[in-house]
Amino acid sequence: MSRPRIPADEVSISRELFEVLGEDRSTWEWEMVLEMGQVLREDRLAGDCIEKNKIPRYYRDLYGVNNLYRYQLSGEMRACYTLQKVEDGICAIILEVFMDHKTYERRFGYGGD
Repeated sequence: MSRPRIPADEVSISRELFEVLGEDRSTWEWEMVLEMGQVLREDRLAGDCIEKNKIPRYYRDLYGVNNLYRYQLSGEMRACYTLQKVEDGICAIILEVFMDHKTYERRFGYGGD
């Protein structure tokens, strides 16, 4: 039996991700992020929950997160997002997008270089 979908009340992106993506929302990178945002609006638990003890210090230090989710965009592309309580409910904040799996692995400290 599948779990019920729980929508996010809001979806946003981190300032750092906005700086990486730039203001031109017609790029394929923006398209992927906007599509992910739509999925999160319908189901905030669409990603895989990262165990608390495996959340990279980077996210704890920069964003103060205590929950983190990994979302597979396509192929090797991944994104990380967190859920935060806001006045009107729960906001899904897309923190970072990884264009390849190697960069994702580095962020999480999984082997490799």
